[in-house]
Amino acid sequence: MQTRSQTKAYRENRDRLLAKYNGIILEHVIYTKPNNSNKKEYAVEIDFDGASRAWLANKKKLPDATYKYVCLGQTKMGTICKRKPVPNTNYCSCHKI
Repeated sequence: MQTRSQTKAYRENRDRLLAKYNGIILEHVIYTKPNNSNKKEYAVEIDFDGASRAWLANKKKLPDATYKYVCLGQTKMGTICKRKPVPNTNYCSCHKI
């Protein structure tokens, strides 16, 4: 919906263009992109659930909705180690390879 001032400005601009081009004016100009027939389409299949599991593999969720990195090593009992990893690695000092 156009306001009165927008309609007035449109009419003034239209009249100016009509006078400039001897009464010939194109009301609408449609621009189209060139058809690139050499573009290929690829099927994209992303496993978001798997990606989420992989991202969470070495993290522990904290109560304040943040995450903390944990060691990827296993203890002698077969459970996941919960110690803090050494900087720039995925393992703590006990499981460092």
